[in-house]
Amino acid sequence: GGDLRDLANKALLGCGDNRWWDKGLSCGIYENGLSISNADHTPAEGIMMVYITNYTRAKLLDCQGKWQGSSQIRSLPEPELVEFVLDDSLKNAIQEAKKHYAVLSNCGTAEVLEYTKFGKNYCKQIKIHPDVYCQLAMQLAYYTLYGRMAPTYETAPIKQFYRGRTETMRTCTSE
Repeated sequence: GGDLRDLANKALLGCGDNRWWDKGLSCGIYENGLSISNADHTPAEGIMMVYITNYTRAKLLDCQGKWQGSSQIRSLPEPELVEFVLDDSLKNAIQEAKKHYAVLSNCGTAEVLEYTKFGKNYCKQIKIHPDVYCQLAMQLAYYTLYGRMAPTYETAPIKQFYRGRTETMRTCTSE
């Protein structure tokens, strides 16, 4: 499928066989041209991953997906297949990990919803960052459903301070 819900679920969970989960940013492009990225912002500010992904997307759109670099073919050695020698214990562990991943990946889904009554310009007008607005909406929805505050991880920008970057803000109490 090529709809946004399908794409979001592939990006979020996808097939565990084709991901390098230990990398800060993994990107994938499907046969139909849709692309995904899955980022961990531990090695860099989270917004950097967004900038990298948006820059890559913009460049692909600019060149309409056609290579714009040199057409010269460099002489490189042929790649060599690296064969891993696995004993039965490792083979069984891999199969168990695949089963475990399949179970975990079926525990969640992503939904893509578009709110059209207003957007980031309205948020700027009322001087609330769009991310804050969304976080407040999610917190209110969670509280409405469960009657308690949700555990939250949220970036707290402190760039306006000397050498400031970001810090993590967590909700600890309903106050």
